[in-house]
Amino acid sequence: MQADGKIKLQIVLSSEARQALYDEGRIVGDKSRITFEDFEPAYKWMADQMAGKIAPPPAGVEAWPVWAWFKKDETGIVDPNDEEYEDQGLWVLTFEADPEQVVMSDFGDWHHVLNGWYLADRHTADEGLAEDEAFSKELESAGIEWADRPYPEPFWQRVTKSWERVFDVREGEHGVQATFWVLNASQVIKEEPCKGTVPEQTLKCA
Repeated sequence: MQADGKIKLQIVLSSEARQALYDEGRIVGDKSRITFEDFEPAYKWMADQMAGKIAPPPAGVEAWPVWAWFKKDETGIVDPNDEEYEDQGLWVLTFEADPEQVVMSDFGDWHHVLNGWYLADRHTADEGLAEDEAFSKELESAGIEWADRPYPEPFWQRVTKSWERVFDVREGEHGVQATFWVLNASQVIKEEPCKGTVPEQTLKCA
């Protein structure tokens, strides 16, 4: 956290989304950007959690999260030269945000929510292995196949309750993502084209 109380986040945007940010003055969450229809319930779950943890979205903004990185990996930054982003017309934008308007979560654990998996407590000595195995055995004893999600109650309620652990982000950990409702152009302090992106127009952000 900076002296002014703000935090720095980074977001990877397409050239089109970047241009829309500056043309419209902001970008907001958009259901159409969900790449796989089966993931929609997970995004809705995250939006519901955000509404409870920070606030519902402002008037005129649909309840879909905007995603950014707080600490992508051990370096703590998103590298625009990473091969992951190469030759796709992408940009890395660094911006400042009020931490009270952001929800942090673990990127790896988020995949349990996306896929409807039970999320054991990874902060235990065995990183949740025993808990995960015990839950699987309970399913088996009840005659429920692991892949038959959503499970009948009370098992599915236990699964969705376990997802709250995605927010158990501890100091020093990486793979930390941030979700929020709106990114305003005025928040951007730096932008960098990813490798292979031709910067037709570099807009001054600071």
